[in-house]
Amino acid sequence: MLTFLRKNFILLILIAVYTVICISVLSWGIPDASHPFTYHMDEWHQLMAVRSLFSTGTSNVLGAANGPILLLSGLFLGPFYVIGIIDPFAITSSVTALEQQQKLFMVLRLTSLLFGIGSIVLVWEIAKRFLKSSPLVTVLFFTLTPIWIMLSNYFKYDIALVFFITLSLYFLLWFSEMPTKKRFLLCGIPIGCALGVKISALPLVLSFILAYYLFFPPKKRSLLHVIYGLSVIVVTFFLVGIPDSIISWKAYYEFFYLNIVSGPSETSNYLLQQPVWVYLLSYVYPLTFGHGVWMIFLVSFGYYCYAFFHRRERKTHPQLFFLFI
Repeated sequence: MLTFLRKNFILLILIAVYTVICISVLSWGIPDASHPFTYHMDEWHQLMAVRSLFSTGTSNVLGAANGPILLLSGLFLGPFYVIGIIDPFAITSSVTALEQQQKLFMVLRLTSLLFGIGSIVLVWEIAKRFLKSSPLVTVLFFTLTPIWIMLSNYFKYDIALVFFITLSLYFLLWFSEMPTKKRFLLCGIPIGCALGVKISALPLVLSFILAYYLFFPPKKRSLLHVIYGLSVIVVTFFLVGIPDSIISWKAYYEFFYLNIVSGPSETSNYLLQQPVWVYLLSYVYPLTFGHGVWMIFLVSFGYYCYAFFHRRERKTHPQLFFLFI
């Protein structure tokens, strides 16, 4: 234990500071005796999804988050309900059982804290084990990013999604160390979990396929391996994300159509006075990630473009090249 503490002392200090900050504002903006509703309405929609999951077996109802919820919070709430700390069924409307709502939201926000801590640990391990870079510098940039700090205290899918995306990347880098069929199939589980949190993690499937063709020995490659791996992703997604689709698929047809087909088209009428990619690069990303971090990213991106495509370093640093892509 002492050896573990010495080796991970700085990481534990960072986690402790992050935890104290999140705990100190845990009760901010949630229902209490003086007002109903949360100040952030997305949290209320997430709560409605949880209540619906417990009472009807599905989260796909009007007024809820309309999507995967089981892995995000349904399993986490079970022990708190069993020992009597919370009772989601006591909340019959938005203005009843306000004290119960307050306790429930505080417990739900703890899920974001746990996923946040897990993300920090994974980023530390990726930098230390696979990239051979400073884990302290990496984690500091990650943790101090404005959007990360802002979202860490909300009960939403954002922090959980980052955790499962990072876990997926960790598994894919783990696969790169010893590219075997078994490891490749196991990589599909965290990717399926990420999709189970939010369907917008779908590009991870492309990373999954890229990792196979980048790391797996060419003479042993088989299209069947990829098909089996994609099957693992699909099965995991259905089990942990939308298990109620086994009972009724009709509601999820609308869900997939909204997120994949009709949803993206709704932004086609935005008048930005400039191309969308210019607006994102010059305004949205600097504001979201912080101007300093964004400038460092641009410089780093330019350097690695030169390193990988002019100096042919992608063959000597395949794991870094994979993360770059």
